[in-house]
Amino acid sequence: MSLLVFCLVLVVGYLEMYRGFQFYFSGTDKLKVQVKELKEKAKQNELNLALSKFQFEDFRQEVATHLPAVEKQIKSQENSFTVRNIASIAQIPSEKMKLERAASMFEKGKKFFREKNFYRANKTFSSLLKKYPESLHSVESYFFLVEGLFQLREFEECVLSVETMMTHYPENELTGFSLLRLGKVYEAQERLEDAAEVYRTIRHNYSSSELKQQAEVFLKAIQL
Repeated sequence: MSLLVFCLVLVVGYLEMYRGFQFYFSGTDKLKVQVKELKEKAKQNELNLALSKFQFEDFRQEVATHLPAVEKQIKSQENSFTVRNIASIAQIPSEKMKLERAASMFEKGKKFFREKNFYRANKTFSSLLKKYPESLHSVESYFFLVEGLFQLREFEECVLSVETMMTHYPENELTGFSLLRLGKVYEAQERLEDAAEVYRTIRHNYSSSELKQQAEVFLKAIQL
């Protein structure tokens, strides 16, 4: 009898263990299915996000392309305000427009310079360098600015502009010519040793024969 009871207990125990394993593994399978579904959903969400970004970029470019024509057609203040709001979202910086504006300002500055209106020339070149620091005309603008400041005897600003050229365009020939002006500023301030050092620097670091010749002439003049 006791043997029968023992066997029954053992069978019940195995059945409980089987049910436990069945529950565990069925739960694992269910969890695996859930994880798989979540992964698929995440992939779909990622795809939808990428598609949305693409559509938004496409929208920005389309609006930016047609915006100038739209602005011409809309006259009222309300509509203009709406266009400006669209532009703030959809505007794509136009390198061509920047180049044109910088070129226009540069020509305007040169016109004032040729007319010896150094005050307006300096103001124009300073504005150009502030608005378009990476412009193709930057080094030339600094050169004319240095000369204009020298002509107006604004020596402190002149020195700062030459130092900026030395920082950003140390090997440019126009920087060498601006250094000649720096030497003259030092001469005007009776800093002859500083001026001589500038002329030696030009003679040593620049390959232009004209630059070397002028530096040599100026150096000899202050060493007499």
